[in-house]
Amino acid sequence: MADEFPEMQYRTLGLTGLKISVIGFGGWLTRQGSLADKDTAFECIKWAYDLGVNFFDTAEGHPAALSETFLGQAIKRFGWKQTDLVISTKVSRERACVRPLLLFSISEVLQEQLNAYGFII
Repeated sequence: MADEFPEMQYRTLGLTGLKISVIGFGGWLTRQGSLADKDTAFECIKWAYDLGVNFFDTAEGHPAALSETFLGQAIKRFGWKQTDLVISTKVSRERACVRPLLLFSISEVLQEQLNAYGFII
């Protein structure tokens, strides 16, 4: 399958030295307006990874908050190293408005997001 596509290109993120694929995988796991099932989500995530995508974009506000959960489960299922991935997430407007994003709140929200991926800090 990967032979059908050109080799993935990467860019360096500023001065960090972090290499990020020029194409990212968005975690809005819907299909024709309905939520994708877990097997379909895993298949899509793995397909992107196999093609060289290492940037995955998620958000707690994506349908049923499954974006982060499915990605975390896929990382575990396929045995990928966390250090090989670049993952972004966002905090929903509703959540940000309900709680002022003080340093403690930001830390707490990020910890919740990382827990959804199965990362232990």
